[in-house]
Amino acid sequence: MAVRLNSRRLASLEKVGSATLISLALCFSVGLVLADSVKVACFIGADQLTELRDFTREVNWDNTNKVVKRCAALAKTKDYKLFALGKSGVCLSGPDMKKKYHVKGSSKCNHGIGIGNNMFVYSLAPRPSLKAIGCYHDKSNDRALPVEYANFRGKKIDWGRMELTVYKCAQVAYDKGYEYFAVQFYGVCYSGEDAGETEYAKHGESVKSDDCWEFDKHSGFGVGKDLTNFVYRIKQVG
Repeated sequence: MAVRLNSRRLASLEKVGSATLISLALCFSVGLVLADSVKVACFIGADQLTELRDFTREVNWDNTNKVVKRCAALAKTKDYKLFALGKSGVCLSGPDMKKKYHVKGSSKCNHGIGIGNNMFVYSLAPRPSLKAIGCYHDKSNDRALPVEYANFRGKKIDWGRMELTVYKCAQVAYDKGYEYFAVQFYGVCYSGEDAGETEYAKHGESVKSDDCWEFDKHSGFGVGKDLTNFVYRIKQVG
């Protein structure tokens, strides 16, 4: 969209100087970054990442978008694909964030910013593209997918938007290098290094419609219940 400035407005900008023009340009560019950023989830481990800048004195807890935009802009200038806000407003990232942010497990954040060692993670890359595979049985003493790599149960679940939980599991699975993953018990994420078809189906496909909750008929997305896995395959990113 073209922006027109009249002669009076241009003159006032010239008086202010180049610093203002640079600031305005940054505002426009940051807005584009925010449009591209994707919320991932809240995790423990802010102390494991590199601090890019401290925005704690600038946080408006009624609307944290401005701080998120500024942190996104900093991450983008360094070509980082992930960033986080933790410690009440410290912008965090790093070249190896993909390997670190999920190690200590998930947590609960408010307003998109973590408190203390909690951090809310954002991605500047598109969400992983998913294929819903279906509902499969599991056993507590012989897990079809042996690695419980994240848990988003409890207050972390938005029951009206269950696809958010699926995409949280998907993002972490992608960052850990998994091709297949499953959501069990509404918000527990399972996978493994060899989580191919022979693994996730080892206890058989469920034939009961109520063993899993298919919350979106159009996409076929669902979540497993107790000892059932709703399985997905990550096709690509984008």
